[in-house]
Amino acid sequence: MDELSLDNGQGLLLPNNDLNVIATVHSYDPYYFTHQGAEWALPDTATVGVIFPGPPLTPLQPHSSIQHDWVKTWFKEYNAKPTAFNPSSTFAFRGRLLRAKRWAEQWGRPVYVGEFGCYSKSTDPTSRVNYYRDIRATMDEQGLGWAMWDWKSGFHYIKDGRPDPPELREAMFPPIKLRVPASGTLEFDGAVGKTYVVERTASLSGPINWTAISTQTLTTPQMAFADPEAAQLSGAYYRVKWLK
Repeated sequence: MDELSLDNGQGLLLPNNDLNVIATVHSYDPYYFTHQGAEWALPDTATVGVIFPGPPLTPLQPHSSIQHDWVKTWFKEYNAKPTAFNPSSTFAFRGRLLRAKRWAEQWGRPVYVGEFGCYSKSTDPTSRVNYYRDIRATMDEQGLGWAMWDWKSGFHYIKDGRPDPPELREAMFPPIKLRVPASGTLEFDGAVGKTYVVERTASLSGPINWTAISTQTLTTPQMAFADPEAAQLSGAYYRVKWLK
C-alpha cells in the first residue's frame, strides 16, 4: 500500500488466509521540505531554505527552474498559510497517517511506515529535528510501526558515529516518563552493556529541571532503581535516558 492507496481509500486487499501479511507505506510529506535540494528530483526540488514548520518569517522565492504550477502553488501556500494549515507542517502528513490507522482498524492488519525521512544536504538542523519529532509522535499516536530512512547516508540519522544533529536522538527516541512510585524494575531488550540514567523532576509544566538519581551500566536486561529522597517528596515525575 502506498500513498496513492491511502488517498484512494480501500484499494488494497490482503489474503484472508495469511494473517502474517501486513501493509507497508512510505511517507515523505511534506515533499518539498523533505526533498529540498535532492538532485534526483530536479527541477521541482531545486528550492532550498524551506523550514519546518512553516510559514517562514520572510517569503521564500521558488527556484526559477520550477515549471509545474502545483509546485509554485505549494510555495505560495507555504509562504502565506498559518502553521495549522501550512503545507510544511504536520498538516501535510497527519491526515494520510490517520487514513492508514483507519485502514488498519477496518481490516484488522497492522500498517508499517517503512520509510520516512528528510534529505540532510540542504535542510537546517532545527527544522530536521522538528520534522522527525513531529512525524514520529504522530505515528506513535496513531499506533503505526515505523522505520526511518536512513541510517548514515543522505537522509542520515548518524554522522561520524553520532546523531546529527545531537537533538535528533531525543526527537526520535524520547525518554520514558514515569510517575511515582519512585522505585521499580525496568527491562530493556538488548540493554546489556549500555548505560542508562533515571532522572527526576517535580513538574512537567514551565521550565523543567531534571535531576539524575541513578546511573547504571547494565549487566542484565533488568534495571532496578530507587529514589533515596522519595519519602520527602509530595510528588515527582521520572524518565529514563540511554546515555551510551
